[in-house]
Amino acid sequence: MKIREINARTILHKTKIPGLDFSINPYIGCQHGCIYCYASYMAEWSGHNEKWGDFVDVKINAPELIRKKLKRMRKRSGTIGIGVTTDPYQPVEKRYRITRGILEELKETDFRISLLTKSPLMLEDFHLISSYGERFRLGVSISVISSELKKFLEPGAPDPLSRLKALSKFTSINTFVFLSPLIPGFSDSEGELELIFKYIHKYGIKDVLVDRMSLYSNVKTTFLRRVKFSHPLRYKRVMEYQKARSRYLHNVKRRIEEISSAFGISTRFTF
Repeated sequence: MKIREINARTILHKTKIPGLDFSINPYIGCQHGCIYCYASYMAEWSGHNEKWGDFVDVKINAPELIRKKLKRMRKRSGTIGIGVTTDPYQPVEKRYRITRGILEELKETDFRISLLTKSPLMLEDFHLISSYGERFRLGVSISVISSELKKFLEPGAPDPLSRLKALSKFTSINTFVFLSPLIPGFSDSEGELELIFKYIHKYGIKDVLVDRMSLYSNVKTTFLRRVKFSHPLRYKRVMEYQKARSRYLHNVKRRIEEISSAFGISTRFTF
């Protein structure tokens, strides 16, 4: 794992992502190394030769940049997404605390925060995050529950159940599960969807947002090759989805609605 400390020029960026006004990425790269991750283009963009999951650039001056930016802003409100192209609570956060520093700087503003992670490390900032109250929306992303599938898809990420358990501890803020990406042949296989919602219900989480799988050009070839080699039957499901997305999404949406309704969970879709 190559860890590099860098000084960023800017840290708060305007974004067109629905529901967000600004984005902040404390790091470049991600130790979780998810094989479907659209953000893997950051490897080439940031001049890295390492494969996705084998490098992280730490923006060590990020909290300072936020502090200076806030002093120049007349209107300090809107919604900030933290960790749009990186996980803000990946393992390196335990050492550098960049995400913590950013949250401390934003605490006394009127900004709303939306933070998404795959890590229970967020519990180390429990009191800080909880102090935001209704201004904070915290989510964990999950594609599968089964350990075998998780190991293949998300080799460096923490166990999905540990994410759900950690999220359940936050009761004073808005929480949700981001079922994303919904991967044909994986997320919907062999009772996996039922298992996912069973555990979401077990940990008392009431809000789920579901997103489809989108294979961007930077990850498509590698992802398909790895799935075909390791999971040929699941590969067929992925290819069926590639050829008939609308039909698949229509059917899987109805199935998810039935499952989530049975568990009393509110479910929304991006498609």
